[in-house]
Formats: sequence, C-alpha cells, structure tokens
Amino acid sequence: GERPMWLLALALPQGHPALAALPAIVNTQPFNSPYAWYVRVADLPALLRTLAPALERRLAASPFAGYTGELTLDFYRGGLRMLWREGTLAEVDDWRRPIWGEGNAGFPPGVFLQLLFGYRDLRELRHAFPDVWAEGAAKALLPTLFPRRDSWAIPLG
Repeated sequence: GERPMWLLALALPQGHPALAALPAIVNTQPFNSPYAWYVRVADLPALLRTLAPALERRLAASPFAGYTGELTLDFYRGGLRMLWREGTLAEVDDWRRPIWGEGNAGFPPGVFLQLLFGYRDLRELRHAFPDVWAEGAAKALLPTLFPRRDSWAIPLG
C-alpha cells in the first residue's frame, strides 16, 4: 500500500536554531523568505498611547530609565511628537516640523511603521533609505523603544 503523507508547516522566525537542524531530520521543502506585511495606521498617536505601557517598560529596562524629553519625528508630510516625563509617555501628538525648526529624526512617508512594528531596526532603515536619519538622543532612544522583533500576523476572520 501507499505510505501516508504528512505535512507539517512551521512558522519559525528567521535565525531560529531549528531552521538549521530541520534538513538533517526530515525531508523539507525550501524555506520561504520572511514576509513583510503592508500595514497602515489611521491614528498613529492613538496607537502609541495604547502601546505606552510596553514602550515605558522598554525604556525602564534601558540606560534611559526615567528619561524626560521630547522626541519629534518628521515624516516629511507631517510627523509625530512624543513627550516623555520621568520615563512615562506623557503626550503623543501629530506634529509638523516648523519652517526653521528641526526634528530629532526623519522617515519618508510610511517608513516609520517598519520601525514601529519591528520589521526593521533603525540601522537597517538607515541603510535601505538614505533619507532616514536620527540625531542626538534619538539615535539611541529609537532602537530602545522600537527594537527589531519577529512577528506573525494572524487573520481574525
């Protein structure tokens, strides 16, 4: 008779140790490259207010614990202002760079979301997009607040 055929699909993050071991254990098909989701956010300040507890925990576990200051991100067609008081995200607002003023960091439209959702870190974004920049404390704050993370989107329908 025929042998039963089994299919097992694993969703492992890139770099997981099991990925190196699997070909020696089972006959595997070629692995798919990690997939990037295209995500839009209707109200970025509201989302960041919702994520504030996680951002505050990341800050507290870093050399920036208790940070007080303003972080302004220029998106070239708008922007975002985050006001931190003693390690707490006190305010998050839409922001537009003044004509003669500067922000702390800049991202082309839509690119900040790759940092926010952990698809790429600041170093990777600066390499891929020449117009991504960060100055002063933002160079260290952004990687602290928004580290690269593996993620998996699950349909809710």
